[in-house]
Amino acid sequence: MYTYFILIILLSLILYFNIKIYNFDLLSPSFLYTTAMILSSTLAFIGLFLWNDVSYLSIKTILICILSVVSFNAGEYIIRKICNNQKKSKKKKIEYIDADISWWKIIIQFVFVTVVFCLIYSEVYRIATVVGYKGEGISTMIKYYRNTSILFSTKYIKAGININIIVSQLQKIVEVICFVNIYLIVAVIFNKDTIKNRKVSLYALIVAVSILSSLLTGGRMRLVVYAVFTAAIILFKLNQKYSYVDMIKKYKKEIVIIIIVMVTSFYCALPLLGRKTDTNIIEYTTFYYGAPIPSLEKIINEDDKPAFFGEETFRGIQNVAYKLKISDYIQPISIKWVYFYTKDKDKLSSNIYTSAKRYYHDFGYLGVILLQLINGLVLSLLYVIMKQKKTTVSIIFYSMYVYMAIDQVRDEHFFSNFVHINTIFKLVVLVCLMWLIKLNLKGDKDENKNRKLN
Repeated sequence: MYTYFILIILLSLILYFNIKIYNFDLLSPSFLYTTAMILSSTLAFIGLFLWNDVSYLSIKTILICILSVVSFNAGEYIIRKICNNQKKSKKKKIEYIDADISWWKIIIQFVFVTVVFCLIYSEVYRIATVVGYKGEGISTMIKYYRNTSILFSTKYIKAGININIIVSQLQKIVEVICFVNIYLIVAVIFNKDTIKNRKVSLYALIVAVSILSSLLTGGRMRLVVYAVFTAAIILFKLNQKYSYVDMIKKYKKEIVIIIIVMVTSFYCALPLLGRKTDTNIIEYTTFYYGAPIPSLEKIINEDDKPAFFGEETFRGIQNVAYKLKISDYIQPISIKWVYFYTKDKDKLSSNIYTSAKRYYHDFGYLGVILLQLINGLVLSLLYVIMKQKKTTVSIIFYSMYVYMAIDQVRDEHFFSNFVHINTIFKLVVLVCLMWLIKLNLKGDKDENKNRKLN
């Protein structure tokens, strides 16, 4: 049990130096990752009294966790040093965007996301039916699809049972539309001149349909991504007026309420996502975010040597190569499972071991150091660009991927999701969508001609 205290203390020291260096920068990637690791370690410790039977963490597990966090922090430190040494440009002031965009632009987005939702639903239904679904309800349908596309992805991808590639790309466009409309909603809230904007309900409707589309295929993680994106946008906007310390003092009650609502909603959404649990909300919440470190301890000493170069780290690239028939090797999303049991003997399954597990499996300790360093360098560069440029595209793009800094406590996202052609595709879609929103045609309100997104 004391080993959890050792890990938490070491992580807390790293966080202390992070705060001293960057002056409590709440959206800093290294701050988010370090804080997330402390939270996960704390929840794992609480889990000792609920579900966690790993009472002792080995030196190897602690070392992997610490090397991962230190290397990631080092990546941001290097980027900050480089950027601070460059000639500083004039400080730009953020102007709140005008979210009162033209009706035709809103209608186009709504029609598009609705059509894509129908296409995704039909694809999920088709795949679920192939593997045994017989019309038992939407939750059961999603469960069949999930078991097909995620848990046993390799088997079914080889059999050609997966979502149509065109529909898959359309869904990515819907995701970007969702992010942009969340941003527009936040803009309405922050711009006092448009606080009563009637169109905000339509933005919310577009977001709702987009999220439902994601939930059909993406599961719980999509909820986390959208929640983190929204929080990042709000924090960035608030930081234009308050320091992060003052912000927490001013809104501490609201923050607590929001966290409680989010956790409760996340738990209650499980049946809709085709998931089922017999555990209560406290057991499930502590397990969901506290399981990675004890799971790492369970699997790290029995880990098999990689059969293919970077088989776990670069699985996203390998899957694309397989689909393009460049390679005949494909790595499943899910690796080995480990099991925990609650005090009431309810079984909990875990296949998440922190991002460092994949790096360590493929390349050892050196892989943990170098790959986390690269991870920290790139995410920190996006963050610095966002802070310096303060453009709508840079703010939205960083916020789209800031979840990677937080959720790598659970699994690897950078090399599997970000280092991917889909990232370029989404960036292009984002730029085009922002151009569409700025576009003025005859029939737009005259005043819209002079309005600009920051």
